[in-house]
Formats: sequence, structure tokens, C-alpha cells
Amino acid sequence: MSYNSVTVPKTWVISNNYPLSLLKRYNIDMENIEQIKNFFNKIPHDVYVDLFSDVEDFLKQNKDIKRYAVRSSQLYEDGSENSFSGLFYTKLNLSHVSDIVNAIIKCWIESFNVGVIEYSKKNEKFKAIPCSVIIQQFIFSNKSGVIFKLEDNTVLDCNYGLAKSIVDGNTGCDEWIISNKTRKVLDYSNNKEFINIPIIKRINPAENEEIIYQNYSGLFPCEFNNTDNIIEVKLTDELKEGKTLNDDEIKNILDVSEKVSKILNVKNYDIEWTYDEKGNLYILQCRPLTRLFNTLKSENTKIGEFGIGLVNGEAIGKAIKVYDSKTAMQFEDGCILVTKRLSGDTLIAASKAKGCIIESKSPLSHSAIIARELGIPVIGNVSIDAIIDGKTYYINGKTGEYKIENLECNNKKSINYIGNENLKSKDIKDVILKTIYKFENDLFNRRNI
Repeated sequence: MSYNSVTVPKTWVISNNYPLSLLKRYNIDMENIEQIKNFFNKIPHDVYVDLFSDVEDFLKQNKDIKRYAVRSSQLYEDGSENSFSGLFYTKLNLSHVSDIVNAIIKCWIESFNVGVIEYSKKNEKFKAIPCSVIIQQFIFSNKSGVIFKLEDNTVLDCNYGLAKSIVDGNTGCDEWIISNKTRKVLDYSNNKEFINIPIIKRINPAENEEIIYQNYSGLFPCEFNNTDNIIEVKLTDELKEGKTLNDDEIKNILDVSEKVSKILNVKNYDIEWTYDEKGNLYILQCRPLTRLFNTLKSENTKIGEFGIGLVNGEAIGKAIKVYDSKTAMQFEDGCILVTKRLSGDTLIAASKAKGCIIESKSPLSHSAIIARELGIPVIGNVSIDAIIDGKTYYINGKTGEYKIENLECNNKKSINYIGNENLKSKDIKDVILKTIYKFENDLFNRRNI
């Protein structure tokens, strides 16, 4: 990308050949997932010391970079049919050797998490193995977002700070729907509430402590006793009401995204991007869109409550809330899953669900992407507290409507609409991966991190 004048963060890769060689050296059964996870959770001392030494040397060689992001990179991740969106591990804003080493090991452990294992059942070719690991220059984002190019329109979401607020789907954002033919803005909406920013000085700001981040002031923490190096902060009314991007910035994102599209030969794409404080645009990630979806919002003409439609189709079923592995295992076939996000244990329940209600507030979030790949009606931007557990609900994945119905769980069948085809849920869930994108050549091995 950089050779084609596209700005990307400096990036290094640890090949998954290294963790695979460790498993072989210590005679770990590659078919025994629990044994593999236990090995990485209690990694031998000599292995940890070697890895620590390598990372320490690496940091000394790159003193100009102050913070890093550590991300998983799996061979079958980000394919044209299945994204595994948000199911693997990412850790941001790291500076200390031990934090980076622990994040690398965590990437290997999370290659075998419940969500990955459950999602992998879609295809026998998805074999659980330790992932490669990307170590990337962390960009102190001023504003960030995601851009999806579909057949006719492009959807551009943006928020201040890190893109995490959008891909996690925990808050609203600025959203533009733009015609691919004319580049005219067809629709704009704004429901920003808070943002995610990196902690630079103190990891746990006090309740009434004002946070100043770059050119943004008057920010206060949304949460306290924060133990992470990323924190949610409330936006001022002025920032909530204003637009995050001006016309020139939007044009620049569109132009660079099209350039990336041509370089990678990806027609319909999902690109994560960020502007730093100096106005430099960085491309953080690009992958093909796995599913197309309607971009223009439907008119709400029915009586009921409304979220946002994420996956077309209608379903009627008993609403079951899932919070953890126990409630996921107890989920009943043919009912409607109600959960905060589609990841981890919730995917156990999602494989049996007739429809789904989630809290994700962006159609470009990781949960929304996974929802579309499941092929069942899904609505978002609904608090799970608004749903009565055990009641029978009607949901409409096109309009975002949901309401209580006086029907039993299995009285009606759901039909799901993907593009112009009417498909049953089971047909979508059995879709076979057609293309596994070739992983880029490793930039360095274990001894050259």
C-alpha cells in the first residue's frame, strides 16, 4: 500500500509458524483445543523470556514509535464470504514490553475462543490454529471511521477519537449515505453520544476530572475504575451536534478508498480509516464486503417500537436474553436471541436463533457484519433492558420494528431476504467459504520482530 502512496501505519508480522513450532516442540496435541489453550495460558518460562527479549530488542530498534497496536491475523479471516469480524483479539495503545508480549500470547489464546470455534462450524476448512500476529504503529486518532462500498451507494460512518466506538457498535456516530455515481449525499444522520480515546497520562481518571485530548476539551469519563488504556468519554453538546468531517475530508476518504480498492482488486469493500491530529489519513484495514444490505432507511409506518434494521426479514419467536456461556447453552431452538453483541458465547445461541435483537448502533459494526453473515433477521440499536425475557416478539429486520405478539414461538416461519433472493436461515448458515484470501508474506520471523 505504501508503495502506491497510500498511508498506512508501520507494520510487522509474527508468523503463526512460530506458535505452531512451539506446540510441536512441547508435543501438544493439535486436535486438543483445551490442551493448546492451557499451553499458551501457562507458557513455559524459557519461551516467555525469549519472546520478551525479542520484543525488547524490537522496541529499541523503533524508538521513534511511542505506542503500538497488537492484532490477530488468521489465514481464513477477512475472506469474501466470511469475515470473522471482531471474533479475534486486538489490543491498542501499548508501550511496555510486557504488555506487548502478553498481547501477543493473548492473540494465540483467542484463536481458540468460543466465538471462533462456533463460527468455524460454518465450514470444515476453518481449522482452529494459532494465528499470526500483527504489531502495528498505534495512531493517535483525531477522528476515525469505517466506509462500506455497496453496489449503488457508499456508507461512511465517523466519530471523534478511535474507530473502536463504531466497530464495537456501542454508540451512535455521524453517518453519510453517498451515491456511487454522483457522490451526492443522499442521507445524513447524527446520533453521537461518546467516544473512545487512548489514555496517555493516567489510566484511571477521577469522576469529575476533565480530559483534554488533542483539540477536544470538556470531555469527562463515562466510566470509573477504568483499568484499560482506552477509555470512553462523554462528548460536549457542541461536539455531539457538529459534524465530524468536512466536505474535503469526505472527498479524501472516498478518493483514497477507491485507490485501495483498485490496488487490492476489491470491488465492494469494508475499510477502516483514521485521521491523526495533523490531518493525515491512514488506512488501517481493508477487506471485501461479505454481504450487501439496504442503505436507505425505510419509512416506519407500522405501530410498534423501532431500532435499526440490520438484516432483512421478519421473524416471530420467544425472546431469550443471553448474557454468558450458561444462558447461551440454555438457548432454545427457533427463538429470538436478545444480546448486547454478537461475539463469543452468544454465537452458540445465534446458530439456533430464528432472529436476533442486539444493542449495536451502527450497521458497520462487527456485530452487524456477523449478523448479516448468519442470514437471520436482525435489528440493532435496542437496549436489551427494553425487551421482556420470555415474551413472544415480532421483529422486522428491514424496518427495525419490534413488538410483542400473542403467538407461540413456532407458529410462524421466518423468511430472510438477502439481496433479491428469499432464503431460509438454514440455507444461509450452510454457505461454504468460496475464497480464502492468501495471507501476505511474513515481514519478519521470531528473531526479527
